[in-house]
Amino acid sequence: MKLKTAIILLALTQTTNAARDNIKTVEIIIAAPRMIEETIAVPGTVHTRNEVQLTAGVNGRLLMVHEPGTVIKQGEAVARIDDSTLQLQKREQQALLKRARVELRRQQLEFDRLKKLSDSNAVSEFQLDNVRALRDLARTEQDIIKVRIEQIEEQISRTYSTADFNGVVTERMHRSGEDVSRGQILARLTDTDTLEVRAFVPLKHLENSKQDVVLDVYVNNHRQQGKIRTLIPAGDIRSQTFEARIDLSDNDNQIWSVGQLVSVAIPINNRTERLAVPRDALILRNDGIYIFVVENEMARRITVSLGDSDQNWIAVTGKLNAGDRVVTRGAETLNDGDSVRVINPA
Repeated sequence: MKLKTAIILLALTQTTNAARDNIKTVEIIIAAPRMIEETIAVPGTVHTRNEVQLTAGVNGRLLMVHEPGTVIKQGEAVARIDDSTLQLQKREQQALLKRARVELRRQQLEFDRLKKLSDSNAVSEFQLDNVRALRDLARTEQDIIKVRIEQIEEQISRTYSTADFNGVVTERMHRSGEDVSRGQILARLTDTDTLEVRAFVPLKHLENSKQDVVLDVYVNNHRQQGKIRTLIPAGDIRSQTFEARIDLSDNDNQIWSVGQLVSVAIPINNRTERLAVPRDALILRNDGIYIFVVENEMARRITVSLGDSDQNWIAVTGKLNAGDRVVTRGAETLNDGDSVRVINPA
């Protein structure tokens, strides 16, 4: 009797364990209406908003040009030209200025002396006017020399090719030791922080692409939002597209690089509220597309049709109602009618 009871208990235990083993663990989400905006992907290219070719400001011999890859801060010199000749010219003009000041002082003293004598009619008015003219000429000569010194100082300042913004030297055309002429390109400086995407959007979607609209930009499985800064609505006759320039203000992680190809999600209709599920909930099979919902701790398969998508959500139509518990994890191994245990009931 005891042996028979033990066999029955063992059979019941095995049956219970088998039933427990057949219960599959799933994660769910509550189906609810969402605002869905259908988009299309258009190609774009990352550009910098600040790029400049630095040129030689004066003729001379190059003393320094930073090599490509050098990070330059705003106000720092990218290239420098020898200013020895200009410094000598400045010293020469400074010496001439001292001489002009001496001459002006002498003519002023002479004018003051003759002015006193003219009061007693010891000097003619002609002599006084002549000395006055010489004094004024000496003052003018002094002013001319001051202007020459300022011109030389301005030329000396242009021996330094400085950066107007933070950037990176991307190209170097000349090296130190070479003689260059004014206007020759020395290097190219590129701002790698202030970036924009230039995307060419079909003209038929111009109505849904407005200034300041926020769009999703994708590259290497990374998504970032960018704002349309400006639109160039002049369409290309052949491609039937217009250009949209989208600001990429956040480049802290150096995700974007100049010249990189990206994908931009362009809206093609207005946002509408639709019943949507995550893409992870979809089961794609040869016999159709379906999802699983949990009812009374059992899985029920529902065939659905796909609609518009927005990022990770996609609108579906079928025998699905708002509030249904849709399986998002573990649906791949489910069959209709399987017992399930929900591990995220909230």
